[in-house]
Amino acid sequence: MQEPYRMAAEAPGTIDAIGTQTAIMNQIHEQGGHFVLTVKNNQPEACEEIHAVMDRLERETAKKKKGERLDPVLRESLKNYEEVSRTEKNRDRYEHRTYQICGDVSWLTKSQEEWNMVKSIGRIKQVRVPVERDKEGNDITPSLEEFLKKGSMRAPVPSAAEGTGKDIQCTAMISDLTLTAEKLGSIKRMHWSIENRLHHVLDDTFREDRSPAKKSRNNLALIRKYAYNILRLSMLEAGMTNIMTEMMDCFCDNAVLREQYVFQGITGLY
Repeated sequence: MQEPYRMAAEAPGTIDAIGTQTAIMNQIHEQGGHFVLTVKNNQPEACEEIHAVMDRLERETAKKKKGERLDPVLRESLKNYEEVSRTEKNRDRYEHRTYQICGDVSWLTKSQEEWNMVKSIGRIKQVRVPVERDKEGNDITPSLEEFLKKGSMRAPVPSAAEGTGKDIQCTAMISDLTLTAEKLGSIKRMHWSIENRLHHVLDDTFREDRSPAKKSRNNLALIRKYAYNILRLSMLEAGMTNIMTEMMDCFCDNAVLREQYVFQGITGLY
């Protein structure tokens, strides 16, 4: 990529598709901020253009690796294009992700009109393959290629119509920074850490989505967030990272700890 990306000095905000409004993007810029935004069907023209050019650049990259003749129309764009693939095991599935980024935004009609602050267009492709084991407990999960062709015992073959389904997700992105593919992936993962560390904990650990309370639901929601913040603070001070249920057990077993965090003042960490 032509321009270096400085995370410390230019940390961008991430917003879902609702952020792809010209007024919101202008406000972020006016206040000295930067953004990485998801583009969905609320911006149909931009969404279609990004997916179309990413498909073409992906095919050209494959041709380049094979030493085949490249499309001269895309030659300049390829100089500003990068892609990187990553695989990780997450709970009961393997997640295969490909991050694509291009610093040539001339393909985006709105970049020439309303979105002149956009410097990068990109895409994140994710395929989730459910873990499979044999009777002995050995991992026999099919590879990504096998899963896309034949599916698995736990999931059928994904179809093109499932491009936004649970097994295959393909998301267009825009940013006012010149990013690398690696940084795009890092920023998007940080965005989802909010969902995983807050909303998932409230829904699963605190069982918020299973609560039958109606009249008192707002008060209970506030109390849960107080409890969540107290637990997070205590985890930070204790050097614990992700397992909140362990700290909940500590609070249940330790009256001194409860008094310290619930009935005494909490020292600021900043």
